[in-house]
Amino acid sequence: RNRLLMQQGRDVKALDAEILEARVEAAKRVAQEKAEADAMLASENKLYRARVAEAGTQGRDVKHLEPETEAARVAAAERSALEKRVMQAQLFSENKVLWQRLGQQKGKEQTTLDAEIEQARMHAALHSVEEREKAESMLAAENAVLRNRLLMQ
Repeated sequence: RNRLLMQQGRDVKALDAEILEARVEAAKRVAQEKAEADAMLASENKLYRARVAEAGTQGRDVKHLEPETEAARVAAAERSALEKRVMQAQLFSENKVLWQRLGQQKGKEQTTLDAEIEQARMHAALHSVEEREKAESMLAAENAVLRNRLLMQ
């Protein structure tokens, strides 16, 4: 075993004593710097918390409104909601009157068709449907003939 420990190969897998010692010193230095930074941060936090506690006892940091202000805000909100409902009701009644007036008005031009014209339109529509059905049935018959020819070949 001693011979193996004394033996040195071409590449060294272990660190020199100097390098190992330098690494240990660096690790100690980093740990000490971290401890100092943590201590400084803790003292700053302690001072900050003390200032916040002092501000709370002196009333500089108010998080709520006075009762009079809160009551005034509630009253203003209720008044605003009431005014809005009144305006909506008034607008609804005005619109109702306007729509009634529009329904009663008659234009200068006649927009409705005579009964004869309506009947002619209906007749034309029915004729168009009949013609379309006749054309579709003719196409279906021709397609059947062509299909049979193709199948026979």
